[in-house]
Amino acid sequence: MSHWTGFRDEEDSTQTIPPYDPPAYEFTDQDLTYVFDTTNWVDPVSSLPLDVVSLIFCFACKAEISTNDGDWRRKFHPLHLGRVSRAWRHTAWQTSELWETLILRLDRVTSFPTFSEILFEWLQRTSGRPLDIFISIPKRKRSRSAIRTFEPVIDTLMEYSAQWRTVNLKMLHKAYNFFSDPASPSSSPFAHLSLPLLQSLTIQSAYGVFPTSIIQVPEHGVSPVLDFAVALNLQELCFKGIHIPDELSSLVHVSKHQIKRLSFYRCPTVKITHVLKQFPALEHLTVSSLDSRFNWQYTDVITHPRLKSVVSILSKHDRNSHGFFSPFLDLPALESVSVFTDYPQRYSVMFQLFLEASTSTRLTHLHLESTAFIESEIIFTLEMMPSLTHLSIHLKHYPIAECNDESALSQIFFEQLNPDQSGSYLPRLEEFEYEGYLSVSAIDFLEPLILRSRIRSTNSEDVNATAVLRRVRIKAHQICDTCEVIISEYSDPQYIWEIMMMMDMNVLTLLDEDGNRWE
Repeated sequence: MSHWTGFRDEEDSTQTIPPYDPPAYEFTDQDLTYVFDTTNWVDPVSSLPLDVVSLIFCFACKAEISTNDGDWRRKFHPLHLGRVSRAWRHTAWQTSELWETLILRLDRVTSFPTFSEILFEWLQRTSGRPLDIFISIPKRKRSRSAIRTFEPVIDTLMEYSAQWRTVNLKMLHKAYNFFSDPASPSSSPFAHLSLPLLQSLTIQSAYGVFPTSIIQVPEHGVSPVLDFAVALNLQELCFKGIHIPDELSSLVHVSKHQIKRLSFYRCPTVKITHVLKQFPALEHLTVSSLDSRFNWQYTDVITHPRLKSVVSILSKHDRNSHGFFSPFLDLPALESVSVFTDYPQRYSVMFQLFLEASTSTRLTHLHLESTAFIESEIIFTLEMMPSLTHLSIHLKHYPIAECNDESALSQIFFEQLNPDQSGSYLPRLEEFEYEGYLSVSAIDFLEPLILRSRIRSTNSEDVNATAVLRRVRIKAHQICDTCEVIISEYSDPQYIWEIMMMMDMNVLTLLDEDGNRWE
């Protein structure tokens, strides 16, 4: 007896849609007739090596999977390659890597037996290669009378569970029990599968706005229907638009000691301290839309010895300006932090209490991205992080972002990096990247960077010694009205020569807003 249940949308059209994402373009009979009636047309498949043709096919049919909003799309569909010619069809059908990514939109299907036959042929073409599967469970109201219509499709997928590498489930909260066995509601169909290759699991709401997309989990004490405990190589978990309970195992059962990467998008009720306690091997964490009511109400400091990187995403609607960085966290292994905001963030307020509490933290990589910057805030915040080796500052939506004084770095910022005047400011900096606007009046704003690139024979064990600046990338547009910064018109030829040498050696990259090199 199959574990799977399903629903059929009675409003669906009568036309069967292939079990993959809809193509952006289809060849018509007229198109194909025109191609083959052209006397000078040469089939590229016959003139190129097979491995080259396979690479071209894979590139053309590559699926685009958005990390944040959860969109799945494909510009060109693999099945359409078989409609061009027999040679194309033979090559495509023999290129196993072309069929690795499988996007199933179950709410668009009416004839599930036909659907499962196409799916079976697709899976056979993979020749045992790892599978990345993206399943969209029906969004609209379903008829309970057709509860078993999905079984042929899901059962076909289960036969190939040993090849699953990525699984992404998009569903409404009402479809959560879609995976349960009516005879045993607490039983999970995944618990008895062979999942030796499964590395990544994503569970997301079918809609993007979290107030209307909260998935309610089973009552306390009931085993989750999403049981992936047998996936011993599962290392990545991602949740989008999900109500996260205190005990995550009531939502999904996994081997917690194996999870190294966790992501929470639009999950405001997630409690970071609870997450860190439950996943001792966690190394990378991404969080967005955190609510301070759930993350700043503790008195005990939580220490996590293995967390290496944190990505914090904040919007103007978020209540917690501190994001992830609570003073109740001690993260001695933390090296990399990325912060994305939709407003001018006071970074000093965000980081100060956290860094004061987590005294063993030594950040080496920092990425700041916002719709606007307060330059003084950035300068003051970076002073708290003398261990930084890599720094990147990006103006969000540049170059179409609004141009004003709050979205520009000036000479004041670059003067802080002058080793002769402020040797203790970011002494370990080796790479610097900036995208945004510049409020400078001359090319000599680069002088501190040039001086740092000249430094030689530093003691790598001395944390106070100034490191060699090895790479600088600036993509910017000048907003100063007094004059335009043009390298070739600067009066000091020695200075110009040094800039050009750095650019030739790829130590320094200077680009305008269109990506063209400065002149």
